[in-house]
Amino acid sequence: VGGAAVISALVPNRTLEQLCLSACGLSNDSAVRVSRALEMNATLKEFDISCNSMEVDYGKLILEGMTSNHNITKLDLRLCGIGQENEYQINQMLKKNMKEQGIMPTMEMLHPDDRSREQES
Repeated sequence: VGGAAVISALVPNRTLEQLCLSACGLSNDSAVRVSRALEMNATLKEFDISCNSMEVDYGKLILEGMTSNHNITKLDLRLCGIGQENEYQINQMLKKNMKEQGIMPTMEMLHPDDRSREQES
């Protein structure tokens, strides 16, 4: 309940740049709020929602919210269960955002699939 309320407060927020809601009990019920917060918030750059019990459909909603957010450069989704494909696509959007902001991604920032591709080149 507390994490969901914080996420709802992100929509009108104009100052917060980092937020950690790791292991705070977010679930699929929070998916719409997270998606809307990502879509509407223009200041958040780093968002940690790792270690929350979610599903693949939740990942699709996060992906939808990311499509119009060009400011966020770090979104921690470890141990969320949103599915590898969603995680990969979200990481591709994060890399695009980093490039637009002139940030070079480090190996730690890359999705595991991207790390192996980088090492092959």
